[in-house]
Amino acid sequence: GTPFRFFARGGQVNKVIIDFAGGGACWDEVTCSVAGAIFQEKAPDEASIKAAIEMNFLSGIYDQTNEDNPFKDWFLIHIPYCTGDIHWGNSTHEYKDGLTIEHKGYVNTQSAMNYLKEHFPNPEEVFITGCSAGAYGAILHSTTVAQEFPEAKMTVLGDSGAGIITDEWFADSFPNWKAEEALPSWFELPGGTVEGLTIVDVYSEIANYHPNARFAQYSTAFDSNQEFYYTAMNGDASEWGGKLITTLDDIVAETKNFTYYVTPGEVHCITPYSIMYTSPATGPS
Repeated sequence: GTPFRFFARGGQVNKVIIDFAGGGACWDEVTCSVAGAIFQEKAPDEASIKAAIEMNFLSGIYDQTNEDNPFKDWFLIHIPYCTGDIHWGNSTHEYKDGLTIEHKGYVNTQSAMNYLKEHFPNPEEVFITGCSAGAYGAILHSTTVAQEFPEAKMTVLGDSGAGIITDEWFADSFPNWKAEEALPSWFELPGGTVEGLTIVDVYSEIANYHPNARFAQYSTAFDSNQEFYYTAMNGDASEWGGKLITTLDDIVAETKNFTYYVTPGEVHCITPYSIMYTSPATGPS
């Protein structure tokens, strides 16, 4: 119930990064009862963000002093995350007495989108990204950006949010989040319901609807964080790596403007960290 806040950083060129924060998720009584452990329940304040910058906790796309950073002169809008719904929700859901979660990620994002439209009426280029849960915010809200700025060059990078889920997970989570309301009106749900929805559907529908935009995913081959959440969905962590490549290949097969890059290891996320400049140059695509 606390006020939502987002952050904007100045730049030198008519180009904008829209960056969705990560922070886990919750979708049932068990996962939503452990706020702070499985999902981030508070958005950072200005002092926290400034402290992170001053202590060099934020590097990667945020580092304006690194000449190797292709985004060092770009404006940046950072959208925090505190709703447990991968930036997709529009629901106040009571899981039990004393446990009510404000799944308002979609609503919160609209405030940042309104700011974007007001301050950047004609950007030359827009880069939409997000680490972990933020990767899902990036892909869903990219369609809003594409339709608002049809002349801008748009690139979407989902960082370590591959969407490897159990068969029942969408059916379990979406009704609680009311996230189906966040899907664009032209989006065709498989079978007309969310029960059979997959991340392949999400990426392929959006990428094919916006053929002039570029879409991509990054992940490590044994991402320990993504394996953890797959286990929390009652999945077998040993299956995760195989499902990762199959899922990414399926998106490639369904689209002409999507690619992916998988590196060795189990590190979670690359865009906020200095490893963005040193990660091994290997991957299947």
